[in-house]
Amino acid sequence: MRHKEKPDIQREAPVELSPLDQIRQAEAEVARQIATASVAADTAISETNTQASQIKNQSIEAGRRNGLTIYNEIIEKSRLEAKEITLRGQEDAKQLLVQGGKLMDKAVETALRLVLSLEEGQDRNEH
Repeated sequence: MRHKEKPDIQREAPVELSPLDQIRQAEAEVARQIATASVAADTAISETNTQASQIKNQSIEAGRRNGLTIYNEIIEKSRLEAKEITLRGQEDAKQLLVQGGKLMDKAVETALRLVLSLEEGQDRNEH
């Protein structure tokens, strides 16, 4: 079995960068920081938009439910008012029927007296 020999790597002393290379290195680091910040900002904007959309949808749904509740309350109140009006109308109709019956009896009685008095007058005139 053969052993692989490790290549002889010599550690070199750190090389000092030229001012231009230092500027390039700084520019690269700033570009990486800008890219990282841009991704973070895009993520934050996306999350904020999602939250805003959820809040809007929740508000719309809450408004719909509240509106439906108010609508149902108005319908129920109107239904009860209509029922009261109908019951009053029925009661008024019953009273009118009773009064009409009494008036009809009086009218028939008056008409009968009139006819009888006319007949008596004719009978007197004929004799």
